[in-house]
Amino acid sequence: MIIQFEEPPYYGRRIYPYQELAEACKLRPMEWAYFALNAAHSGRAANVIQQLKKGKPNFFFPLSDWEFTSRNVDGEQRVYARFIGKSEENSD
Repeated sequence: MIIQFEEPPYYGRRIYPYQELAEACKLRPMEWAYFALNAAHSGRAANVIQQLKKGKPNFFFPLSDWEFTSRNVDGEQRVYARFIGKSEENSD
């Protein structure tokens, strides 16, 4: 066996759709925002919502500051989120 040490290749900062959604919602509290699931996730919006409500991934903490739902709009599966906590601008 040969053991080698090296840094893994850099692919850039990985941004998950959930992370983008969370960041956008925090900038506009009390407004619903969504992202559409791609074909690989088709029919799984309910599963995504269930995971978000469990705090997976952890971009939506505290969970009490968030609301989630999903809708099928013109055949497109959408995951909606709304930040209902204090906005970062008004957190004084």
